[in-house]
Amino acid sequence: MLVSEKELKLISEKEEVPSDLIKKEISCGRAVLLRNKKRKINPIIVGRKFKCKINVNIGISPESKSLKKELKKMYAAIECGANVLMDLSTGSDAFRTRSILLKNSNLPLGTVPIYSMPQINGRIQLSKSAILDEIEKQAEQGVDFMTLHCGILSRHLPLAKKRIVGIVSRGGALIAKYMSETGKENPFYEYFDEILPVLKKYSVTISLGDGLRPGACHDASDAAQYAELSVLGELKKRCLSSGVGFMIEGPGHVPMNLIKENVLRAEKETDKAPLYFLGPLVLDNAMGRDHIAAAIGATMAGFYGVSLLCVVTPAEHIGLPDIEDIREGTCVFRIAAESVNLARGFNQEKMTSIEISKARVAFDWQKQFSLAIDGRLAKEKYQKLNRKKRNYCSMCGKDFCAMKKFKDCIEVL
Repeated sequence: MLVSEKELKLISEKEEVPSDLIKKEISCGRAVLLRNKKRKINPIIVGRKFKCKINVNIGISPESKSLKKELKKMYAAIECGANVLMDLSTGSDAFRTRSILLKNSNLPLGTVPIYSMPQINGRIQLSKSAILDEIEKQAEQGVDFMTLHCGILSRHLPLAKKRIVGIVSRGGALIAKYMSETGKENPFYEYFDEILPVLKKYSVTISLGDGLRPGACHDASDAAQYAELSVLGELKKRCLSSGVGFMIEGPGHVPMNLIKENVLRAEKETDKAPLYFLGPLVLDNAMGRDHIAAAIGATMAGFYGVSLLCVVTPAEHIGLPDIEDIREGTCVFRIAAESVNLARGFNQEKMTSIEISKARVAFDWQKQFSLAIDGRLAKEKYQKLNRKKRNYCSMCGKDFCAMKKFKDCIEVL
């Protein structure tokens, strides 16, 4: 993957790392640049030695086809600090939706091409020509990265039968159904070497999808998950030798005690390729607040080395998220990503932490709101909980404010 000097300079300044490190990490497959050569956007780099980032999923569904709503969700995600977007649209309007989203966003946009593959009488059509044509069509539109579920194979299906939940990946389930009905192997795996030149032509990154990610904590780290991961490690080598950028997707639902194992296992199988995790959710019964269960897992996964965190919203396991779900999920995952970056020692996060702390001591409320991840929410709560703007808040009041008391101590000392 070629990187221009202009791109190197932009990334170097934003990521607080030297240009030589950027080139080295990309060349050896430990980092990837998300940008289609047809788009004029500032590229986003994903890799362990760079800042942890968040992706937000949007897109129409058979139950909700309002492009206007999806645009509002996209703007809300961008406003709340999304680094990357994915369009998970399905149905006949998916092409138009992608076009509009690409036109109105300057962030990298990903897709899952299998969602746009034709179906006849409920059976998905996965011929070589259909797959290659759809991938090229989306690449020509300007899609920056694509999730392709290439690692789920027919021999893995009996392993998934032992699970409580089975297969929860939409793409993985479509391919599993195709394999079981036709007796054929996964065509994305079979035609992998013919897919790579199409992606390379447009500098599109392949996100090697985890079609067998666990959908329950009980199913985490099982034989099915790790069998697929082993295949992804093999495919990663073929990407590297072909000059195609790649990421490795990860689970899913994973209890806290297994998150470190999952990250280290993925790094070992893929030679520390960039990891892109959905969550993981550390609890199965947080419905309505799944974004919190997922952010806990995402923070741990990021600390252990995951580079890109996929936002989970409060609507997970319930329905298609609305605008407020997108806002809430994005803000909570920004907390996760910035926590990781503070722990990794990046200056921007350290300075923000210092500046907001100074503003608290000075009771500079406006400065605090400007530095907060969701300043709008913070300001609304402040106005609701405090009658007037003062150099203390309603939690302790004037006479019990710890910071005021300590100032008095300093004056005496």
